Formats: sequence, structure tokens, C-alpha cells
Amino acid sequence: MMSLGNTMTLPEFERLLEIYGSDRTRWPVEARASAGQLTARDPAACRLLLEAEALDRILERAPLPTLASEAALA
Repeated sequence: MMSLGNTMTLPEFERLLEIYGSDRTRWPVEARASAGQLTARDPAACRLLLEAEALDRILERAPLPTLASEAALA
């Protein structure tokens, strides 16, 4: 269970990035403020956020599969 108060840990932050990505609007509301506080004080959290943002940008540019390629995979 996460301690989503003002004491978010780096592993908790990393888990939220893995689940929801870098866009904190997708995160549970109660986690957003704690995440912001963590990134403001922890360089490692900032680095993780930058990496997640870069990954999200790459995924947004990836082409969607065609119906034919989905059928071939099935």
C-alpha cells in the first residue's frame, strides 16, 4: 500500500510512473501533490519523470497496428 501523504517514496513514485505514465492527470488525485513535492526535492525523481516523459513521447509517435497485422498476430 502506498503512503500517498506528503512522504511519497521514490519506489512509490516509480510505480505510479510505470502504471500511469508521466501525465499526472491520469494519476489518482491523492498522489499528484506528493509526486510534485518529491520531484521538487529529489533529483532522482526528476530524472525518472524525464525518462517517463521521453518514453511517452516515443509511444505517442509509434504507428498504430493495422487490422491485418493484428489479425496476423492472432
